[in-house]
Amino acid sequence: SGSVNGAWKASDWVPSLIRSSIYLKCLPDSNKTVSWMPADLVAASIPEMRNASPPVLHLASPIPVAWRTLFTPISEILGLPLVPYHTWLDSLEHSDIVEHRDRIKTDKLLPDNPALLLLDFFRSAAR
Repeated sequence: SGSVNGAWKASDWVPSLIRSSIYLKCLPDSNKTVSWMPADLVAASIPEMRNASPPVLHLASPIPVAWRTLFTPISEILGLPLVPYHTWLDSLEHSDIVEHRDRIKTDKLLPDNPALLLLDFFRSAAR
């Protein structure tokens, strides 16, 4: 996740989640952990794994971090409450319904609510 300098592309899921959370006026909370790894570290491990016997390998940080450890400071800085993930997802889905009533309005608001483009991803994360 991210790059060597720690920056995410604006269209990636975390920046989209944060941008949409500002629009929705709440951030999602979760009891899950995250185990993100910088892409350069993952890429550096490929030569080591090329002859590995499992056909699929899932790389994860050896030190997972609680979701709240990352998102509580963001919540405080942005002045947004942390709400249960399903509540946040319901708000996102509702904004999709409201925005699609008027296609012109949707096109204008999508930059403020980019998580709509990743709605299926956020739904799958709720499972």
